Amino acid sequence: MLGSQQQLGAVSSRLLVLGSARRSNPVLTITETDAAVPPAAKHELENALASLADERVPRLFHTVEEALVRAAFAKSGQNQVHTARLLGITRNSVRTLLKRYGLLPAAAPNADAMLPH
Repeated sequence: MLGSQQQLGAVSSRLLVLGSARRSNPVLTITETDAAVPPAAKHELENALASLADERVPRLFHTVEEALVRAAFAKSGQNQVHTARLLGITRNSVRTLLKRYGLLPAAAPNADAMLPH
């Protein structure tokens, strides 16, 4: 099962690289469609997903979502705005996903709260 999950991560990263290489701007926009995904890469992704489904990976959607978010965040240089554009979602949605998967550093405590009263 781990091999399929690693394969999915690699395919997700490859799709992001291939998709962004097709444009002069390395960040995809919300208007991108499936037509922008090269057929070979799309086929590779479908095979990885089929493999995960065959192995009955628990919480398959969560597994796929996490791999996609991690790959997009890495491809975007850990920039939330670029990640949002790449995925075609809002920055607030990206922040929620990054928190869910532990990709945002812990927030610093409020300095005022640390002062003695």
